[in-house]
Amino acid sequence: MFKRTIFIAMCLGILLYVDGFAAELTLELNFAKPATEKIIAPKPIAKAQEVSGNVIIDITPYPSVVEKDRYLVEYFLDDQLIFRTTGFDENSPDKLSFKYLFDTDKYQNGEYKLIVNFWDESGPSAIGIKVIAINNEQQ
Repeated sequence: MFKRTIFIAMCLGILLYVDGFAAELTLELNFAKPATEKIIAPKPIAKAQEVSGNVIIDITPYPSVVEKDRYLVEYFLDDQLIFRTTGFDENSPDKLSFKYLFDTDKYQNGEYKLIVNFWDESGPSAIGIKVIAINNEQQ
C-alpha cells in the first residue's frame, strides 16, 4: 500500500512538473456570420507571439454540447497539418478537449501562422489564426 501511494504521488508530481513548464496559447475561433448580419471587418493579425519549447495550444470558445464524432479540430502551421482531433476521449466521455502539446523544437526558428479549423457536423464551423515566432535559442 505504501509503495502504491509513493508511486501515485510521483506520477502526480511528474504531471504537475510537465504541465507547469508548458506555456499555453489559445486561439480564438471566429464563426461565420449569417448573410443578414452587418459585415464587420476582421481584426488585423497582431504582432507575433514568441514561443519556445513545449506549448499547449487550445481553442476558445468550447462547444457546449458533448457528442462523439460531431467535431473535428485541425491545427496547421502555415499550410502543414500538425494535429487533428475530434476532442473526444474514451476515458472521459462527458468532456471535450481540443488541446495539443506543440513541440517547437521540431521546427526552425521564425514566424509562422498557426491556423485552427473547427468543424461542427451539426452547426457552424469556425477558424482561428495567430502569428507565432518560434525562438528556441532562449532555452
